[in-house]
Amino acid sequence: MKKWCQTHSGNLFVMLFLLMALVIGSTYFTEKLLVLRLVLLSSIPLYFGFYVLKGERLSILIISFLLFAFLGNAFSAIFLEANYVGISNMLYLLALMSLTFNFVPQFKMQLQNRNTWLIVYLLGMFAIGLCFLLEISHAFRALILNDIEFYVFVFQALILLVLGVLSFGVYLNTQSHSAIRFLMSILCFGFALGVNYVSAFYLYDYIFELLNGLFYISGLYFVLKFLLTQNKAIPQKSIEDCEVFYSEIVYA
Repeated sequence: MKKWCQTHSGNLFVMLFLLMALVIGSTYFTEKLLVLRLVLLSSIPLYFGFYVLKGERLSILIISFLLFAFLGNAFSAIFLEANYVGISNMLYLLALMSLTFNFVPQFKMQLQNRNTWLIVYLLGMFAIGLCFLLEISHAFRALILNDIEFYVFVFQALILLVLGVLSFGVYLNTQSHSAIRFLMSILCFGFALGVNYVSAFYLYDYIFELLNGLFYISGLYFVLKFLLTQNKAIPQKSIEDCEVFYSEIVYA
């Protein structure tokens, strides 16, 4: 089973994503919010089960990201009260923080061969994004009466802005497909965040719930696809190779 999953991993991963997107899209005609939230709740266990069957190794921070995101989905699916919605958003913030702590050191290593113009360009992008974020924050401040909820939104948006600028810088520096995948995941999470807060605090419509679900599972797909690419890029040395290397050092 494990060997079969490794052989057909790419197709299975795409089929799993398309299946969840199809189920979410079909709720447009029925407007069954429970079905949509159950799909979101099952998305992380399904992706995690795929990784287990494939034999991939995940770091503690990535597991923390998946755990906090799953708990956030659980609170959103089971509890509809405003207090629990706030808790789910706090859990999503912790998930983004785990993602940041895992990937920022990798991005720093990939940006070692940077030039001054690239740094200036990225700082300019960050400044423009920060100004845009301030304008959005002023607009949402009048809608979100809870101070804690407002600052949770600001920190989520700021983390996504930092990760987006860093991933774009890595793409400009390396021209790699993995950087594009991570950038796409950040864009999807950003759109999901905006649609979620518009639906919760400004104008509720089921189409916003549907878009939030589609953006969310798309973000998960791209970030986990990025992880698959990174794991393939890192060659695993066998124990025998390590023993030979160690013996060469000793006898040298």
